[in-house]
Amino acid sequence: MHVNNENVFEVLLAADHLQVTSVVQQCCDYILAEFVQLQFDVQSYCLICAIADRHGLIDLQEASQCKMYKEVCESDEFLSNVNAD
Repeated sequence: MHVNNENVFEVLLAADHLQVTSVVQQCCDYILAEFVQLQFDVQSYCLICAIADRHGLIDLQEASQCKMYKEVCESDEFLSNVNAD
């Protein structure tokens, strides 16, 4: 099975429902590599967190939260409102 951006969430939900843990892990790894590492935005974050929370995928949820926190802390908007103190 080849997981890609178009099917990863559907495959993840089906694999979780069928309790096929190897496919669930493959999907989580793909999401971490593609969405969390490369193309991360608020919409992706919300989708990933909702799916991870709903299906008890703690590692995926924690990784997406860490990435979102890092993105916010490194944003120009955030940095312009933080002083050295």
